[in-house]
Amino acid sequence: MKKLLTILAILLSVVEIKGQFFESINQVSGVAFTKIYYNNYPNTQNGPLIYPQPTMGLTSGFNVSYLNHKYWNLNSQIMILQIGGQSQSELLDNNNNNVGTLTSDFYFNYLTFNTTFQIKYPFEFMCTSIKIGPRIDYLLWSTTSSATQYTSIPVSSFNNFNYGLDLGIALSKTFNEKFILSFESTYNMQFYNMANYQPYLYVKSLRSISVLIGFGYKFK
Repeated sequence: MKKLLTILAILLSVVEIKGQFFESINQVSGVAFTKIYYNNYPNTQNGPLIYPQPTMGLTSGFNVSYLNHKYWNLNSQIMILQIGGQSQSELLDNNNNNVGTLTSDFYFNYLTFNTTFQIKYPFEFMCTSIKIGPRIDYLLWSTTSSATQYTSIPVSSFNNFNYGLDLGIALSKTFNEKFILSFESTYNMQFYNMANYQPYLYVKSLRSISVLIGFGYKFK
């Protein structure tokens, strides 16, 4: 968290250039719908999955737009991204009767950075855009939760860094020429496994879709 606050302080101090380079800054928050391939069966990557169902995590951060032109600009984003999977198990009594379901979630919590090239088309009432660019993820912590427990998993069990690609669409509306309301959806891909300690553990990301709402300030 201290690293994140330091990076944000540097970012906000640079923004004091007052629009000579930056177009706008947005605070964005939302949810991430994800699914992972989690398998710790020895000597195989095709064993039964531990967390096979998709789950919903939280994501929040800041987005800065710069090098603004009428039909394109660049964006850089720093986010906390929570991705993972879910497992559901039947609860049986002593007579093997189903008495309920135990739901357990496994989360990877990343500090993620990206820089995207954004192509935009302004309408009179809003601006639409698509964007694509590389990303880098740093694993902060991992957790597992269920109806009976919430446990932190040592990050040493997984790869600290990952790299990937973001592909997104966005809508934005400017009010009073200064304030911005935005909506965006981004498809997040990771290129490498989150863990790969064969024959004991094999975890890779299948997909992550973030849905974000943002509030921002336009410098010029």
